[in-house]
Amino acid sequence: MATLNEMKTNFNPTLKIGLSHERITSDGGLILYKEAAQKIGYFQSLHNTLHIQDNRNFHEHSYPSVVEQLVFQHLAGYHRDHAAKHLVDDPTFTLVTEKDYLASQPTLSRTYGVLTSENIDQSNDFLLQASIDVHQRLDQQQITIDVDSTYFQTYGNQEKSAFNVHYKTTGFHPLLAFDCMTGMCLRAVNRSGEQYTSKGAEDMVTDIIEGYLNKLPHMDILVRGDSGFAIPSLYKTCEAKQVHYVIRLKANAKLHSMAEEISPAPSPSSEHGEVHYDEFDYQASSWDRPRRVVVRYERQANELLFTHTFIVTGLTSEPKMIFRLYKKRGEMELFIKEAKNDFGCKYTSSHDFTANCARMMIALIAYNLHIAAKNLFFTAALKSFRMGTFRSLVIKIGAKLTKSGRYLHLKLSKSFVYQEEFFKTLRLIQT
Repeated sequence: MATLNEMKTNFNPTLKIGLSHERITSDGGLILYKEAAQKIGYFQSLHNTLHIQDNRNFHEHSYPSVVEQLVFQHLAGYHRDHAAKHLVDDPTFTLVTEKDYLASQPTLSRTYGVLTSENIDQSNDFLLQASIDVHQRLDQQQITIDVDSTYFQTYGNQEKSAFNVHYKTTGFHPLLAFDCMTGMCLRAVNRSGEQYTSKGAEDMVTDIIEGYLNKLPHMDILVRGDSGFAIPSLYKTCEAKQVHYVIRLKANAKLHSMAEEISPAPSPSSEHGEVHYDEFDYQASSWDRPRRVVVRYERQANELLFTHTFIVTGLTSEPKMIFRLYKKRGEMELFIKEAKNDFGCKYTSSHDFTANCARMMIALIAYNLHIAAKNLFFTAALKSFRMGTFRSLVIKIGAKLTKSGRYLHLKLSKSFVYQEEFFKTLRLIQT
């Protein structure tokens, strides 16, 4: 076959490099996601939930098909719209989208602009439905709802972009909730940059709890958050729903005073650090009643005094166990990092705020498809990979598409290192 843009190399004058007209792809591993999505009805459920109004008189690509294309582009690491120019007839992408050619960059950009605030809410409903579906398939009886905020840096005059004092940058300040057990994203709300951390947290947590209890009434639910979510309305919501919570408190003079009253005596030797735990009932002025607070006393080596950390909780476990449980909250930071860096939900290239919310939601829909497939089908070896590693080792497979009689053949490179795990996973999906 003829090649395009052919160039010689300096290290080997007999070697020429060029682009081929043949149907070759570098994303052969996307087939796993298509097969997994088909098995669990992922896109069917999405299209039953996300209703995009289409007032066009003529179109070549329906909005649902464009959303699917965007999901697969995120999975493959193509987070910018202009990537569609090069993927227009890519063999893997045309297979997984079931189209002869892909939607163009202008079509992708227009689709973001068409999505409304109602569509954003529908997308959130779908994220929650997808997580509940994974729990049902895994027959899990527990969920830990981790709530946190992050930042999306913006450039230029974007709607609702504002300076955030905590992050010391200009952008958006989204609120997110993940399930610690599976890593699924439960809900996401984009907000202007200056919004306080807990803004909207009570409504978000309420929606998640009610969604789970409606489908899985016996689910054991725990809500976990840092001191930014230490608000009485959140405690009361959890208590009203009979849900456990573990939330760090901001230290104040009264808490320190109460901790000092029951403080353990420091070890005579200051060469080694020490940690102790205790508890007491505490009622802040804004609380309707006293609540259990557990405290950790920590003294670093060669220090004289203890530092205090406080957690308010509805659990009855030993204070040390409460702190161990809270410490696991750090896993959510990895989920957020993966969603932002490996799925591109941080990219906010539209001027319109709702369009940027849509960009975030579609990236998270792609994220949840990956996490669902990971929990339900991946082999143990593949489950150990973060998305960046998984993409480079399993998705980025060179392959050639051919046709023979009634069949299409996607021939993967024989030097594909993880071919055994790939085909094991494919068989697990089809079981």
